[in-house]
Amino acid sequence: MRIWISLSFLFCFLFVFVGCSSKESSGAVKDLVGHIVNTDSNSILVIEPFRKNPRAASYQLSHDTVIVDDKGNDLSLKDLNPGLYVEVWNDGQVRESYPTQSNAVKVIVKSDEQSKEEALAIQLALTVVDLTQSWSVQSIESLNGALYVIELVSIVAEETPMKIKVDVEQQKVVQ
Repeated sequence: MRIWISLSFLFCFLFVFVGCSSKESSGAVKDLVGHIVNTDSNSILVIEPFRKNPRAASYQLSHDTVIVDDKGNDLSLKDLNPGLYVEVWNDGQVRESYPTQSNAVKVIVKSDEQSKEEALAIQLALTVVDLTQSWSVQSIESLNGALYVIELVSIVAEETPMKIKVDVEQQKVVQ
């Protein structure tokens, strides 16, 4: 009987000890799918598109961050530009703020032709807005092959959404 009690106690102790260990929170967790709207030397700001109240997250990138496209090809931090549609995995630790902040473990870039063209359209649209604010993509409308209308809305200021027409073939803002 004492053996059963001792084993039960040991099992409970191990269960609690393993359950509370830091290894549990250090695993990669899928966090956010959205557009990169800002980058700097070691971080990216990603905002969920097409939502009235979008989630936003700032991710710190390190030399350990895996950056690949959706076909598994290796990319680098230099390949992460505003407009790209990405899926970001973090280390499970999120600093609560708006936008939230965490460490990126993995960044997967959507690489089909439509995503690349839309990324360029968003990148062009972002050139005419105040980049001290964070912008969410509300809609992307293809008018014909090269013309797009991008609707952006500030996530920090109560402003009317901006509709910006861009020509991805000529790589310029039309209106």
